[in-house]
Amino acid sequence: AVLAGAADGLQVGSAYGGFRVAAYRPPEFEVTVTPSVSETVRGTTADVVMRAAYLSGGAVRGATVRWNVLAQPASFNPPQLERYSFVDYDNPWRCFDCWWNVDSAPRPQPLLSGEGVTDEKGELKLTLPISTEIRDASGALISGPVSLSIQANVTGADDQVLAGRGAILAHPADLYAGVAFDKYVIEAMKPVTTELIAVDWQGGRLANKTIDVTVARREWKSTFVP
Repeated sequence: AVLAGAADGLQVGSAYGGFRVAAYRPPEFEVTVTPSVSETVRGTTADVVMRAAYLSGGAVRGATVRWNVLAQPASFNPPQLERYSFVDYDNPWRCFDCWWNVDSAPRPQPLLSGEGVTDEKGELKLTLPISTEIRDASGALISGPVSLSIQANVTGADDQVLAGRGAILAHPADLYAGVAFDKYVIEAMKPVTTELIAVDWQGGRLANKTIDVTVARREWKSTFVP
């Protein structure tokens, strides 16, 4: 890039940069990451098989595998139950739909990492512990579901590095409790109808579940701060 502005005695400044373009090299093998389950509950473990196989057939034996697990908050919003809220955020200023603000999107957080070597089948088998306490970038505990991205980078004999990825959805419990109101805004001293529900991971209603209810009062006062 050249910055020009020499008119009327102004100085001319310039800046240069470069980059290298490597020749394309088609991959010789592929990497797959296969969890034993697609959904589970936190506080358990999950088996994962990472496999490297040549596209021409055969296993990539003795290859170095560097893997990591990233955690990111997920949402539980069954389409058939859109009236209900299943979150427990205690923050009235939280923005739930700030699509215009990229910084508001939760960032994946490193959870686990390690290194291993593929066996005679070209596989590396792991048992991953899924903690009950998973926190976001700010250090706050994630109380809802968490999407776990399992990534594996395999280095072949020709120093070519290829990656594979798998995913597990970790639920906080084996069911969800939801709440809905018949009005979005209510008047003081007026009754309001509250509906409570317990559902499974697919949004199916569960009968005979005990739900404890807590009602909290919060007041906002407008104060001028010079």
